[in-house]
Amino acid sequence: MYSISPLGTGVVLPAFVVGFALEGSALHAAYHLDDTPSWLLRLDQQAGGYCMSYPSVLGAVLRLDANLERGRNDPARAVRGFQAMAEAPDMKLLEREFPALAGLVYTYGDSYRRAELRMLGNFLRHYFDAPDFESGFEAFVRCVQTEPLDWFRGWRVFSCTVRPERVAELADVQDFDESSLNSHNVLIDDTERFEAPMLERLTAMGRRLGSRSEPRVFFLWENSN
Repeated sequence: MYSISPLGTGVVLPAFVVGFALEGSALHAAYHLDDTPSWLLRLDQQAGGYCMSYPSVLGAVLRLDANLERGRNDPARAVRGFQAMAEAPDMKLLEREFPALAGLVYTYGDSYRRAELRMLGNFLRHYFDAPDFESGFEAFVRCVQTEPLDWFRGWRVFSCTVRPERVAELADVQDFDESSLNSHNVLIDDTERFEAPMLERLTAMGRRLGSRSEPRVFFLWENSN
């Protein structure tokens, strides 16, 4: 199973992730999962603005950019807004075109207040159907517990595999980041769809990691610092 540090890649995020937050023994166990599909990924996120933290999630990654047909009101505009929040945020653009997002960057690791979560959710739901946000901080928020298929059935799921001509050289590489997640090394694909069998497999993976809960929905974008 591949892990990805998405900061600076400009490829993976913004995205919903359906799966599990990894902490403690589950984070260690995830390194040893075998026989996993190419769509099952671990994202090692950098979040929290200036006061960085590093939450990890395991699951199916549903990129907004690959699912624009699921949106409305020019959903590519939402992608541009979240991309403007990434490293060295474009504050002029945010303040001019995305004022709802401008106050959510350059934070210091504090959890978003309820009003901020509501503002973020309202912005996103102008473009895509999505559950309410329950908690989180800059670049990493959790949705309320919900049935993922009610929201994301049929969404395209991100996967990456090493290019055949690079397999020998990258045979031992399991972690990709800004320097290695590129078209020279990997094939990126979004053709698989999020359906019941995938959710069932995710649930089984969670059980293998000791989770007692059902898969959750997270929303991630690239951190501002």
